[in-house]
Amino acid sequence: MASQKENLRVAIYTRVSTNTQAKENLSLEDQKRTLINWAKENGHEIVHVFEDAGASAFKGVRPEYKEMMSGIESGSIDVDCIAVYDASRFSRNEAMRYDAEAILEKNGVKLFSFMDCIPEDSDDAFLYKGFNGLFSESFSRKNSKKSAHKLNEAAKQGYFTGGKPPFGYTSVPVPSPSGGKQRKQLEVHVENGEIVNTIFSLALSGSNGISYGVKKIATYLNEKNITKN
Repeated sequence: MASQKENLRVAIYTRVSTNTQAKENLSLEDQKRTLINWAKENGHEIVHVFEDAGASAFKGVRPEYKEMMSGIESGSIDVDCIAVYDASRFSRNEAMRYDAEAILEKNGVKLFSFMDCIPEDSDDAFLYKGFNGLFSESFSRKNSKKSAHKLNEAAKQGYFTGGKPPFGYTSVPVPSPSGGKQRKQLEVHVENGEIVNTIFSLALSGSNGISYGVKKIATYLNEKNITKN
């Protein structure tokens, strides 16, 4: 834990993984505001702010986190402390946390968590962060399984589970049978409908009764100058 009595050069790191977290007072702005106030009250200087929106700390891609840690490791980012709202914002994966903290320790950078009372004693801090990290990772693993199950069930029921619709389709809202969360389904895009039908037809029987693979379908479409609208 960063000492309250030192004047530190601080890098703030904030993260949210879902829109739900933003509704539960864990938005990027809420986290940043809290840490800025902490820094001001203790005479610390904020020199960098890194923010990852919609990124999992368990196995997600976090470009801002990666930039921050790479900069500290290379020496291009000169800070005394990384400040996070709580330890789970920094990492929910114990292997990643160990590697990250090794980099911080090697470069003399402390980790401060506003919501965690990390002991000053290094041995006690090791135990605290280990237990806290294991519980946090366990929670993420269970939550990941629950989310995957919900998405699989939604897909089985014919609902679109999110992301960019595949070529030739568009997502449209549909009434929820239970009156709960609004769902979406995929619908053939009107302008690209004929192309989609052609692709399926080539995949099934080609142009001479023999099914085409992906590359052959692409070649056929290019030769016929069939392009998306």
